[in-house]
Amino acid sequence: MSTDIADDRTVAPSQVPAPLRELFGDRARFVDLYGDPRGAALYDDIGFSNTAEIYEILSALRKRPGPVLELAAGSGRITIPLLRAHHTVTAVDLAADMLAILADRIAALGSSAGSCDLRCADMVDIDCAPATFDSVVIATTSASLLTPEQRAEMFTGIARALTDDGILLISTVDSADGHREGGDLDISTVTGSSGTTYRMHELWPAHADARHLAVVEIDPATGEPRHDTEVHLSRVGVVPVATLTDELRSSGFEVRRERAIRDTAGTRHRYVLLEAALR
Repeated sequence: MSTDIADDRTVAPSQVPAPLRELFGDRARFVDLYGDPRGAALYDDIGFSNTAEIYEILSALRKRPGPVLELAAGSGRITIPLLRAHHTVTAVDLAADMLAILADRIAALGSSAGSCDLRCADMVDIDCAPATFDSVVIATTSASLLTPEQRAEMFTGIARALTDDGILLISTVDSADGHREGGDLDISTVTGSSGTTYRMHELWPAHADARHLAVVEIDPATGEPRHDTEVHLSRVGVVPVATLTDELRSSGFEVRRERAIRDTAGTRHRYVLLEAALR
């Protein structure tokens, strides 16, 4: 039987970048990070405690009390702080498993927070009444999951959804100055909210149009990945600030401000939150 035949969540070896195949060898089963509830739980465990962007987004929205549309909301890393700041939020995500986690978190907030409407939908196809939202938020570089054509379609929907003086907050990532050359693979160890330890491998070849993330759980007894471990994979497009700025301009937006994301200062890649408005 061919090893390149994959089920709904297994990634065929032929689709895994060679450096990652060589790193893990035959011991691992490669699976899609977004492919099942286990992947959603892992993503949430690692990502929910990450505070990057939260300060910048809340700061940008401090004097904007109107309703917020959050696209690719996931399990609520940004949504929950928005609700705690008493914003009214419509949170959209395509993954029902992630929204289920978010629903539990919203329920735990009680009545002291802002209100939230959850929608399981594709951020490319935004279905809402015109001029409904004062702000739209797309955090965690989620726009880089889309093709340029998909982003253009999404921007058209956002333009329709925004009020005349509304703003779009969207994050992206560049190579930081002084880090444009060198090794292609960054390896780091992180501890999730549950206390579980993970090893993260980010493959970003110079001038590539995508980066690949491989996440594996560490066996606490050995400090190494389990022999039969699952390696969760994600492929994310690279959309530099200049590219995203040009795309926004082509869709009728003007970037008014770049906010460097403070929690990523000094890293190999420069994370930026762009604030754009309709021209």
